[in-house]
Amino acid sequence: MRNVSWMAGLALATSVLAGVAASAQGGQIYACVNNGTTKLVAAGTTCPNGQTLVTWNIAGPQGPAGPTGATGATGATGATGSQGATGDTGPRGPAGPTGPQGPSGLPGLRAYTRFGPEQIFLAPNTDPVLIVSYCDAGDVVTGGGFWNWNAGPGGDRNGVVVTESSATGLWQYPNPDPDDNQPLGGWKIRAQNKGTAMLILSASVHCLHFGS
Repeated sequence: MRNVSWMAGLALATSVLAGVAASAQGGQIYACVNNGTTKLVAAGTTCPNGQTLVTWNIAGPQGPAGPTGATGATGATGATGSQGATGDTGPRGPAGPTGPQGPSGLPGLRAYTRFGPEQIFLAPNTDPVLIVSYCDAGDVVTGGGFWNWNAGPGGDRNGVVVTESSATGLWQYPNPDPDDNQPLGGWKIRAQNKGTAMLILSASVHCLHFGS
């Protein structure tokens, strides 16, 4: 009897499932209902008189979202990836604007020494002579001197006696000796040969030039 009941129950469940499958169309189940009797029918069926067509949705409306779950534990750090390839060089950017003009620099300086142009032969024991050498116009005198050398055999360069060595034009004598008052911008030498042989004497001037 138990086996028969089990088989009968299985057959009934199978029949009901088949009826549900047959009546479920378009997401709904259709049935004709009368006095508590429910008969599953196919979609589009017209129920007999005295019965009412009833439908059910197979899936109900979506419920509200549940609360957010707790954050899971942080996973282990993955292995470092391999080095990527070098990207292409980007295009050259436009030139920036020209900067403002900087201040002018100080004028350049150039120092030089000039000899002569006079070269005077000095015989022994003659009167003192005056020799002058000048810088270029506008340049500044920073010093001066003289240069002497033998004019022949037996000469003694140490025989030159200098009685005056100074810049020109720094002052003007009211009652000058000959050639005392020279123009500004040079160096003058007054000297005499006290040796025993002919010598050559030339004045020198040290100059400073401002600018190029």
